[in-house]
Parts: sequence; structure tokens; C-alpha cells
Amino acid sequence: MKVIVVGGGLGGLSAAYRLSAFGEQVTVFEKAQRLGGRCATSNIGGFLFDEGAQFFRDSYDSTLKTAISLGLGPELRIPKEPVGLYSRGRLHVFQPRDLACLGAFPLFNARPSEFGGMLSLALRLARDYRKYDVRFPGRWTWSSDENAFGYLKRKIGIELAGDFAEPIVRFALGSDLSEVSVPAFYVALRMLFLDRPGYFAGGMGQLAEAYGGKIECVRGVSVERVVVEKNKVSGLIVKEEDDGKEKVLKARRVICAVPACEISRIAPDIQGKLRLILEECKYSPHMVVCLGFENKLPALPKIILNSSGQRPGFEFCRVSLRNKVDCAQVGQKEATAVYVGQNARALLGEKKENIVRKTVSLLEEIYQAEIEVIHSKVHKHNFGRPIVFPGHSRKIAELWSGRTGIEGLGFAGDWSYAPTVEGAVASGFLAADALLGTGKPRWAL
Repeated sequence: MKVIVVGGGLGGLSAAYRLSAFGEQVTVFEKAQRLGGRCATSNIGGFLFDEGAQFFRDSYDSTLKTAISLGLGPELRIPKEPVGLYSRGRLHVFQPRDLACLGAFPLFNARPSEFGGMLSLALRLARDYRKYDVRFPGRWTWSSDENAFGYLKRKIGIELAGDFAEPIVRFALGSDLSEVSVPAFYVALRMLFLDRPGYFAGGMGQLAEAYGGKIECVRGVSVERVVVEKNKVSGLIVKEEDDGKEKVLKARRVICAVPACEISRIAPDIQGKLRLILEECKYSPHMVVCLGFENKLPALPKIILNSSGQRPGFEFCRVSLRNKVDCAQVGQKEATAVYVGQNARALLGEKKENIVRKTVSLLEEIYQAEIEVIHSKVHKHNFGRPIVFPGHSRKIAELWSGRTGIEGLGFAGDWSYAPTVEGAVASGFLAADALLGTGKPRWAL
């Protein structure tokens, strides 16, 4: 009766951790040699580069409590730091969570005719901010089949939507404004203005590593297919990296915690609503450019959103000063620039040295300083983050209220909840609760 979790990303690791807490025997199968999926950290020349996820947000207790229970309490950092928005050659700085944070709404670019629309956005966020969090199903005030770009075009105009709304949505949700739903835009507003980003001193990959020390994980094993007999899980067909031979393992309970497109491949027997949702799930590509250099930059916000306009450019960058507490490199800095959506897609085919050169050039423009790179690394993620398309919240609510149609089969992953670290962790807990039969999944995680 051992439970097999397919996929060693945050969703799968969270599911396994919760199941093991209830006394279940759990094994995680991960085809890569490193756990964490898109939440991983590499050490290059003493620089700790986060290859995917850059931070979590402090408003979601399940992630914080889980990190603390895994022994990461001393590594937590949730600084109260300003955020910058670089638009039309100027850097506009604001302080998230301050009472005056609504002053960051870009009235600097608004025409008098657009003030009304901006005020309307601010009032709706202030009135319903508790409902606009990353816990999508059942939490948003309305479900709309209109995309956020069309909505904001009417409210505040094309130029302001591009200068203000586009970088916020790309930063918070990892996809283009024209792809996400209207409620998702308000979720992004809350995530930027009301939630503080946190991280781990040793890199975001520490969360996955800490999970790996608590549960049984088998790496280098690819799950080819879930075997189903009479609508019940009976086993798995796996392939080990060493010999490439397929083997059949018996299993009665399986949680698939891989991207939506992979679930369709390894569990082709899934039908009904879940299959339709899997087929509709789309991903926004991501590209993460990590740079390490001497600390010669001026004191500016450590997180800067970039309104790239018509030219390809990164959506946001996170600059961190390493010190004796957080790392070993005193007097050095790291900058991690993240490209998403169309901008990432436009550069995926470029050589890495060209991508680094373009990233450095834009950083020098923002900081008005020269940067001499010591170490760099580029990570390309074709499956970056799931897109919160119009109608997403309604479909995800249907997904969790129903079943897979196959006894003993569950699923987890940020595609089934929210495209964030918090969403991945919460999805694993939900999947574990559903498999344990502890009642209906609880959304307020």
C-alpha cells in the first residue's frame, strides 16, 4: 500500500511530506538527479544562483510553516524592502505594504482622463483585497471570460496598461497581460502591493533539499506510464537512467506531480473534465539569467520591474548583496533577471552569451553604472509557469471538486492551483488530503 509520487518538484515533495506525516510509506520518483524542478539553486564560484523560483510571499502560512518545520527557520529572510518600476527611462520606487503604497499606482504616466480608471482599480483592490489571493477557486469575486488586456484597455488605455499592468502581471504570475483573466490581474496587484517577497539565505533550492532529507526519494528514474486495470491503479512502468530498461512496479496509490502535458502522457486513461483541463492548460516560457559581479552598483531597490515596451527585455530583476550571513562572498552582488512570455520566447533561440550581453546592457541602463560580470548562467524553461487563463478559477474549482475517474490516482503541481511557490506547496497538501480521504480538500491552506 506504499504511495508513489511521480515528480520531485515542490508539488510532489509537499504531497509526500504531508503523507509521511500521517504515517504513510511514500517514495518519490524523480527522473533528474536533483530535486526541486523549477525551484533549484546552483553554486558557481561561490555565487548562489536561483535557477527558477526567486522568492515566496509572506502572506501564505502553509509555505512558511512548512519551511520552519523542515528546519529552515534560521534561513528565512523577509526584508521590508522597496520595489522599483522602471518605465520610460525613469525608476519609480514604492514600499509594498505601506499604507501609502497605493501612491505607487503610476499617476506619473496617467493622463487626466485616465485618473478615473486608475482610481477604480485602486478602490476595487482595497475593498476586496482579502479575496484576491493566490488561492484561486472560490476566492475571487467574479469569474470573467475576458482577458485582462481588453479590460484594462477600456479602464486605463493601452499605454498605461503596457507601462503599469503588464510588468506587474509578468512579475506576479509569469505570463503576458493578454493571456490572463481579469481577476488574475487583481491577484497580481495584491501580490505586488500587499505581499512581501521572502527567500532563503542559501537559495530557494534549500526548500527542496530540506524535503529530500525527510522523505524517501529515488532519482534517475523516469515513470513511463501509470498502469490502470478496471479503473484502478495497479502499478507503474518505469525506466531507470542507468540501463534504460523498462520495469513494472506494483502500486495502488499514485500522485502525479508533473506538468499538465506530462500527466496526459503517463496517465492516458484519464478522461472527463480532468482530461479537458489538462488539454487546455498552457505554459508561459521563462528564461532566468544569473549574474555575479563586484559590488559597484548604487543603492537602488533590490527588486525592479521593467516596462520593456516594444523591445525584448527582462520582466524583473532581483539584486542581492551577499554577506557573511547569506553567503561567503563579501562585497559582491548577484543579479537575477527573469524573462517571461513573449520576451522569453523571442530570445530562447539566442546564444547564451548574447542573452547575457543584452541583460547586462539593460541593467547598466537602469543602474547608470558599469557591470563587470565574474560568473553567469542562463536557464531556459519551456514550461515556465502555467497561464491563469480566463475561466481558470472556475475550471480548477471543478477539478478539485471532482475526481480523476481512476481509483488511487491523484495529482499535484502549480498547474492545478496557482503558478507560484505557494501554489505548488498547497497543491501537494491538497493531493495528499484527497488521497488520504480526510474529507474535501481545504482551500484555506
